Amino acid sequence: MMMVLIMAVCIMTMNCKNEYHQLVEQELEKNIRNDTLFIGLQFGMSAREFFDYCWELNKSGLVSEGFSNMSVLYKLARFGKRYDINFYPNFLNDKIVSLPVDYSYEVTAPWNPKYSVDSLFIEVVAMQKELYGNDFLKIADPKRGAAFVRVDGNRRISIFKNIDRNNVTVLFRDLSVDIDKVQ
Repeated sequence: MMMVLIMAVCIMTMNCKNEYHQLVEQELEKNIRNDTLFIGLQFGMSAREFFDYCWELNKSGLVSEGFSNMSVLYKLARFGKRYDINFYPNFLNDKIVSLPVDYSYEVTAPWNPKYSVDSLFIEVVAMQKELYGNDFLKIADPKRGAAFVRVDGNRRISIFKNIDRNNVTVLFRDLSVDIDKVQ
């Protein structure tokens, strides 16, 4: 009897898994690596490779010093607007394991709906769908409102608003790495 009860609880637990967790399990089981990130960056790049790559991008005028000298700045014009995109990876054992990419408008005007964080969010989601596909899953987040997530193989792409910073983050994460150990 106890065994039947335990099995019933296990089955109910498995059936209650949400769509996101099922997606993560399915994608990781495929053992497919998708290491492509943003503007040519890759999961697994060493810190030296990252700095060398960004130095080459800087010499060609594609990137510059980012916010507070603590990130790399990439500028983009799209949808009749100009964006500042700041990024800097997280490393584990000298390899890129996640990359937060923060989008903001070059010129902000919080009173103008055209330049609100809500408008920015819609535009960033559209850009990511063009680059990575339309199969982003919309998830309700109690802290941030709606977020969008795409998992393909080991790569998870999360898109969410940072209302207090008036920007939108696209977070690339290698799900095959234990993120709790990131430096």
